[in-house]
Amino acid sequence: MTDNNKKGKKTVVRYPWEEWFKRRLFTLLKGRDYLCDTYVMIQQVRNRAGQYNLSISTKVLGGYRGVRVRVFNPLKKHPPHIKGLEMPADDAGDDLSEEE
Repeated sequence: MTDNNKKGKKTVVRYPWEEWFKRRLFTLLKGRDYLCDTYVMIQQVRNRAGQYNLSISTKVLGGYRGVRVRVFNPLKKHPPHIKGLEMPADDAGDDLSEEE
């Protein structure tokens, strides 16, 4: 997966955020879904949820083996525009200038 960063360069997206954030509840397991420290992953989930304007709660699974994420307002069919990424194709051609 790739996204465009603020400078227009392509960046690799490591996790399927849009797929995960379409669900109301999902569990991420260390070693299967991520390799970093569990608390680092929680911060990454919170940061990305903020970019999507989502409300979430997280719970660490016993032994720090994973994290359960509850999404209170899951993504709909089309995710919202994230600052620094390309606009979705259906919005890219809109002309918002006023007529003279």
